[in-house]
Formats: sequence, structure tokens, C-alpha cells
Amino acid sequence: MIHPHSLSRRLLVLLLATVLLGAQLPLPARAAPTVSISQTPLTLIVPTHPEVLFAITNSQSMDGDLGGAIMTGSGTVSALTGSSSPVNYEVPNGFTPPCTGPTSTGTAPYTAQGSGGSSATCGRRGTLYDNSASRLNVLKAALTDVVQNYAADFDMGD
Repeated sequence: MIHPHSLSRRLLVLLLATVLLGAQLPLPARAAPTVSISQTPLTLIVPTHPEVLFAITNSQSMDGDLGGAIMTGSGTVSALTGSSSPVNYEVPNGFTPPCTGPTSTGTAPYTAQGSGGSSATCGRRGTLYDNSASRLNVLKAALTDVVQNYAADFDMGD
């Protein structure tokens, strides 16, 4: 009869020799397990647009033209003779006056009177509007252009 202690020692030596020599113990044949892998990702990447917020100030400096001169209201008092308040200005390249288009000479009035039309900027009849190339009007024109051309590419806050 083999002593149980001796048997466990022999198995340990055999196992150690097998591991050190790289031999393999015969194992019973088994089928490889099948693993189901989902074809749907756990997370979906949704492209997002940049979020843009335009913050515009209307301080007094925004009433000035690009050179800094404040001409808002210029030309509105016709009773002043010899006034230094000009009626018209030369429209800069790329700018369209908000109330009136440039004339054939390339000038437009600094101040325009509302005509009662459907325009949101110059619609109220009898109201005087800034029609100049003021910083605020140039900014409004630039932002209108950006929104019209790129609104599909960004989300805009209000």
C-alpha cells in the first residue's frame, strides 16, 4: 500500500517536472465555447455642432463709423443752413445700408425714414432709422451674412 503522503509528493514532483520541461498533461477533449459578440456598439458617436452665442453691445461707440465719428441722426434737421451735419455718406465697399440701397453715385443718407413696409429694420412709418455705416450696422450685416451662410454648421444660442 502506498502512503497518501507519498502519493501527493509524487504527483507534485510529476506536475512540477511537467511545467518545467514544457510537457503537457493529457486533458480530456472539449469543444471550444462559443461567445456571442454583439454587432451593435455600446456607444454611438453622434457628431455635434459647435455652440455659438453672439453677444453684442450697443454702447455709444457702436454709433460711430469705422473711423470713430458718430454720425447717427446726421442730416435730419433740414432747417439748419450751413450745418456741418451732412445728409449723405459714401457707402464703403461690401456694405449695404440697412434701410436704403446705395444710390447710383455710391452714396446713401445717414438717416432714413421708415416707409411702413415689411422690413423689420425700417418698417415703422415716420420713424427715423440709422442708415449709416456705423459699427453697429456693419456688425449686424456681418452677423446676418454669417448666419445665412453657416447656420447649418453651428447651433446658435439666443
